[in-house]
Amino acid sequence: MTSPTLVIPDLAGKAVLITGASTGIGAAL
Repeated sequence: MTSPTLVIPDLAGKAVLITGASTGIGAAL
C-alpha cells in the first residue's frame, strides 16, 4: 500500500527532522 509519492516526502521530512535535531544537539553541546 506504500506508494513512492508518499514514502519519498516522508523520508525527506524525517531527514530534515534528524538533521535539525542533530544541529540543535550540536549547538547545545
